[in-house]
Amino acid sequence: MNRSTNVWTAAMVLIGAVTIASLGQQVTAADAEKYLQGNYAVTAQTDMKISFGIGSLQLSHHDGDEVLVEIKATASDRSFWLSEGDLSKVELQAKQTGNWLELEVPEQENIQFEWQVKLPRVSSLALELGIGEIKGKIASTDLDIEVGIGDIQLTLMGDIKSINMDVGIGETKITGVGNSSSERAFVTSSSSAQGNGQARINIDVGVGESHLIIER
Repeated sequence: MNRSTNVWTAAMVLIGAVTIASLGQQVTAADAEKYLQGNYAVTAQTDMKISFGIGSLQLSHHDGDEVLVEIKATASDRSFWLSEGDLSKVELQAKQTGNWLELEVPEQENIQFEWQVKLPRVSSLALELGIGEIKGKIASTDLDIEVGIGDIQLTLMGDIKSINMDVGIGETKITGVGNSSSERAFVTSSSSAQGNGQARINIDVGVGESHLIIER
């Protein structure tokens, strides 16, 4: 089973989960919230990964030597459909060894996350999100993104070597690169591009839209 098939299968499972969650949220009381933050030293040789279940990720660039992370975690109260999310177990965990940095929040059941991440130039960035959106503006780098259901709108500052984007149900779009192409087959969409830079971009979305802007 290839990677696109894996994303597509995950998306179909998540669609059912979203439907049930939506029904439950209509009868919940006020949500509870918890805030997390962390700073992590990185260099231009750092390979980085961020993964979480449901929510949003806002990326921005800065010229420091640290990754700055702020997270708002929101848990729905107990309802007919959903058990209550346990914010007491929600913690930001970092695995950092040499040039590797991985950030995640393991406890995710019935909890939604809003990530704000400021980062300097790194060697590579991998992002995994079940349901939600990824947006923002960062320096061009090797980028690998997997989203089950949701939207991506990212601006990369600097030229790229290659872009490959696939969406199972939805749209793909690349702006700012002359040598690009797009294909549609029924409800699927794929876009690709070539440039003179070093960054390699791979994006897979099960259901949603993906728009990548290259800003030289």
